[in-house]
Amino acid sequence: MATFRDLSKLVQAINREVASPRATQTLANKGVDLIKDRVRQGRGVNDEQAERPRRNRLKPLAPSTVAAKARKGQPTASIATATGQMLAALRGRGRRGFFEIDVDTSSREEGRRTNKEVQEFYSQDRPWLALTGREGDEIAKIVRRKVNELVKRFL
Repeated sequence: MATFRDLSKLVQAINREVASPRATQTLANKGVDLIKDRVRQGRGVNDEQAERPRRNRLKPLAPSTVAAKARKGQPTASIATATGQMLAALRGRGRRGFFEIDVDTSSREEGRRTNKEVQEFYSQDRPWLALTGREGDEIAKIVRRKVNELVKRFL
């Protein structure tokens, strides 16, 4: 039978290995990778504000934009991948017990707007900056696995 002391050590271990800023930073980096992979495939989400957004195709680009990108040798699936600057500015930040993913406010190469401004404009018609339900489940699975390992170790 587990004692109170065992449970107290278990809670401390969970706080240290699952909820610490270092651990949540690892989860944030995984979330960033999931979003980047999805956007590179031309996929976004149906609603960035939804509790469990669904994955869907990004709104198609205008034919003139597709032609211009093809001439420049750029990917034509999504405007988010045109220069790669916005996806490169995607950052995850781990905090105690949670993480957040956002676009840095760094300046773009052309210098007129920041990556954050471009993301906000782009997301009006083509939402993409959110984890889908399945992506969230993938991150939750990592957390569950770690908690189960700790429970087995301490009890």
